[in-house]
Amino acid sequence: MASERQSVSVEIDGKTHAGSYTVSGKVITVSYGGRTKTTQIGGTPQATIARQLLREVVRRKIFRPRDSAQRHCAEK
Repeated sequence: MASERQSVSVEIDGKTHAGSYTVSGKVITVSYGGRTKTTQIGGTPQATIARQLLREVVRRKIFRPRDSAQRHCAEK
C-alpha cells in the first residue's frame, strides 16, 4: 500500500522546484511536472532520497524538455 503523498522541494540555480513523493514498500516515486522517477529505498532517509530524485527529474526537464513535436509523434 502506498503512503500518503508528501511534498518535496529543491533549489536549483536560485529557483525552487516543488514536487511530491510516495512510498510503497521499499520503493519511492517522485513526481514533478508530469514526470516521475522511482527507485528502491535503502538505509537513506526517504526525504533525502526524494530530494535527490527531484533534482534528477528537474535537471532532466530543464536540459531535455519535452516539446509538442515529440508528444505528437508519440501519439501516432
